[in-house]
Amino acid sequence: MNEFDVTVGGESGLSGLAGGRHYVLESSEFSCAAQSLAVGDVVHLLQIPANTHVSKVWFVCADAEGAAEAVDIGDYLMSSGAAIDADGWLSAVSINSETTVCSTAITTAHDAALGITVSPAYGLQGKDYLAAAYLSATATGTHTVAKFKILAECVDLS
Repeated sequence: MNEFDVTVGGESGLSGLAGGRHYVLESSEFSCAAQSLAVGDVVHLLQIPANTHVSKVWFVCADAEGAAEAVDIGDYLMSSGAAIDADGWLSAVSINSETTVCSTAITTAHDAALGITVSPAYGLQGKDYLAAAYLSATATGTHTVAKFKILAECVDLS
């Protein structure tokens, strides 16, 4: 597995869309044509500062892969790089078409043991980040063409 860090945001580099306690972070566009991805490769796209609530995440595919491929959008600890929930924001989002998908487009299922489950995990209420984290894409196949980015709606809780 390879890991690529192309993040914007974090403590010192909020994007130009930031303003006040409520803001939107926008990642740089990642091009699989410039850096191909294999199954399990992780691309860190945004840095979320400690004490931040993320309400929702958008995935934007600007150039389609041209094959039935997908990525997961989740979070990783900045301190160790360990996955928190690799598909907590979006699971198996298609990169086979130019599209925008929002994490609030949730689905529910009934589980006999758990009751109602929501997918994606953070889609309903968002998530509070007490420690700094990456929002990242994890390749679920081989990607050589697609271009994509993510946006995150954030609230500063500090």
